[in-house]
Amino acid sequence: MDIENIVNQSLQTSNLPLFQKLFQKVLKPIAILLILNLLFSFIYVITCNDHDDWNGVEEEDDDHILSKIFNRFYFSMTTSTTVGYGDISPKSTKAKCVVMLHFLFILLNALTIFI
Repeated sequence: MDIENIVNQSLQTSNLPLFQKLFQKVLKPIAILLILNLLFSFIYVITCNDHDDWNGVEEEDDDHILSKIFNRFYFSMTTSTTVGYGDISPKSTKAKCVVMLHFLFILLNALTIFI
């Protein structure tokens, strides 16, 4: 056997299609969800910057930009994974509107799993 036949044979017997299916159905939606939550964390920091926009976010826990991003990312993750502890929730109308937009994107991401 020459090298070309060995390579062709190994490619035919590889698990590449299995990995592609795993990536399409599992890893890709998880990656999109993480990116989406990080994006909305920054959107929350920009649009709902004040701690008064949120229930459960105290002023002393929300004084640095990193703590703001962390609090919003924590909220995004608990919301999108439907854990929803309820310790942080939107209080202002502006925050509630942004959260509803976030919900819409989460649902659209969930639909990509089934399509």
